[in-house]
Amino acid sequence: MAICCDISESPQFRECFQLLGFQSREELLDKLGKVLGFLESASSNMSVKVSHLKDVQEELSKYYTSIANMGIEATEQPLKSPSKIDIGENINRYQLKEKLLELSRKQKPLSAYEETRKNLLDYLAGSVFPQFLVPPTNVPFNEVFFFNNVARVKRHIVGTPRAAIHMALNNPHYYLECKCCKLDKTSSIIPSMPDICIVYKLHLECGRLINMYDWLQAFLAIVNPSELGEEQRDVAPEIQARFTRAVAELQFLGFIKPSKRKTDHVTRLTWGAS
Repeated sequence: MAICCDISESPQFRECFQLLGFQSREELLDKLGKVLGFLESASSNMSVKVSHLKDVQEELSKYYTSIANMGIEATEQPLKSPSKIDIGENINRYQLKEKLLELSRKQKPLSAYEETRKNLLDYLAGSVFPQFLVPPTNVPFNEVFFFNNVARVKRHIVGTPRAAIHMALNNPHYYLECKCCKLDKTSSIIPSMPDICIVYKLHLECGRLINMYDWLQAFLAIVNPSELGEEQRDVAPEIQARFTRAVAELQFLGFIKPSKRKTDHVTRLTWGAS
């Protein structure tokens, strides 16, 4: 957030800054002391002295000294007897309500500490933060030092596993980059592809229920086609094992599941990829 936009305009920053207006004398002195210590360390480590930073340090030191020298009794407004309301003899309920509202709108006089704290916060909000909390993207040649394309980073970190799996199964050459899997058309199926890719592309052509026997025959027509193109009832155990393993892998990936309606069918679970 600090790189892409002005952090001093963010709701989180405003909320934190507002809380400073309720800090007690001891809490505010503690925070000011830490800020002054950081500025002292930063100015001593800089090879080039920054006059603006030195001015801020001197100004904050004055506020720190002023608050520290205040007596503890000045941190709170001394208790006063409540002011009496001048109620005339002939006053109705509505007039009394108006007088009470008028008294409630009057601002409570600030103590010396509250006045100093208010001036300190006004100084920070008006002079310090607008000058030093400038987004890096506003500086020329910021691209050399900062990368702010958050959307692109999220795409790489979060990723889209379903789309990646579909691409790998539908076109294995995209990842394997081997000549044996290179397709002339995306819809083509060649026997040199991995078994799971062949089974996956065949299942995209089916409906909700997939007949296992028909699926096996389509798989055989690609990996071990018969010369006459007839149905193959005698299936080699090796090819049948390859088909069974590919179907089990598809089930593991969540593309199919066994059907309760028909034992020789499986249910297709995905539709968006086809």
